[in-house]
Amino acid sequence: MLDYLFTLALNGSSGVDMETGVNRLALINKGARPLSLLAGASDPIHGGRASIVRLEGPALDAKSGITLGGAEVTPEGAWKPTKAERIPVRNGRIKVELGPATAAIVQIEGI
Repeated sequence: MLDYLFTLALNGSSGVDMETGVNRLALINKGARPLSLLAGASDPIHGGRASIVRLEGPALDAKSGITLGGAEVTPEGAWKPTKAERIPVRNGRIKVELGPATAAIVQIEGI
């Protein structure tokens, strides 16, 4: 089941690193159930690559064990991601599944 379908104005939007052309999108699921999102760009994502770094925890009310990209952020603020997942680009769109009470940073290159 698809929960959301949206179109992104990626070129020139606030999530674009103008030096590299990399687009970043923050997705947040504040709910207690998973979400399925399908995103397409105003200019189709042809030949582009997409990846995702997930913010996850063991429970909705967790205060520890929370990771971003598979790694915890230290009390000093140090963080190095250990995993980023590739997202297939199909028909100029990406599909993202978000678990309950999770967030993610999606990075889209080559648009």
